[in-house]
Amino acid sequence: MTTQTQTNQQGFTLVELAIVLVIVGLLIGGILKGQELIGNAQLSSQVSQMRGIQTAFNGFRDQFNALPGDFNRAAAVIESCGGAACTNGNGNNVVNQTIGAAPGAATTEGVQFFRQMAGANLLSGMDNTATVSFGQALPTASTGGGFLMGDSRAGAGTNYNVANMRSGVYLVHNATPTAVGATSGILTPSQAARIDRRMDDGMPRTGDVILQTGAANCAAAAATDVYLERNSDDVCSISYRMGQ
Repeated sequence: MTTQTQTNQQGFTLVELAIVLVIVGLLIGGILKGQELIGNAQLSSQVSQMRGIQTAFNGFRDQFNALPGDFNRAAAVIESCGGAACTNGNGNNVVNQTIGAAPGAATTEGVQFFRQMAGANLLSGMDNTATVSFGQALPTASTGGGFLMGDSRAGAGTNYNVANMRSGVYLVHNATPTAVGATSGILTPSQAARIDRRMDDGMPRTGDVILQTGAANCAAAAATDVYLERNSDDVCSISYRMGQ
């Protein structure tokens, strides 16, 4: 008598495969949504940072009747500058730092702009040492990189068309603490556009938020054009006018 053994091989049913696909889809959707929420939180934090620096700038002017960095009695009047004493500016009512240019040494007015405000306990996000890097003599930014500054009255800017900018003091967001180049920013066009819309008119080359020149991947050449938000290159640098 021969006994026949039958082996049953059972795979996934269509219902089980559908459930797995739904779970995978939910996981991917959750990850993407989480990334979107994190990105939005970073942008909101950066907008708050930029407005906070503007508030510190206005507070310094009200308290000392001078521009930070240009204040020519800072060493005598400001009690503390963190790890090093403040260096006086020349008091000519212009912060001697062209927009988009490298800030130079810690004693220059473009760096003292931040150090004098930090010494007056009006600004945080830096340890105020003499090292000219983000997080030390210069503040960091929530989306990466950090902040430089420039004054449109200090002369022609570097990769910023000062002739088309309003007169005043600008906060510049860049990837590195060196001169702004056509691709030296750290924002995507979408990030730059969203910051612009929250703080200004949403246009790359008008108003108080201005995009660097030569940024072909960030916006078209026409002054009235929009940010190229479909591009994912994180090379955009923006400047924000804080006042005069």
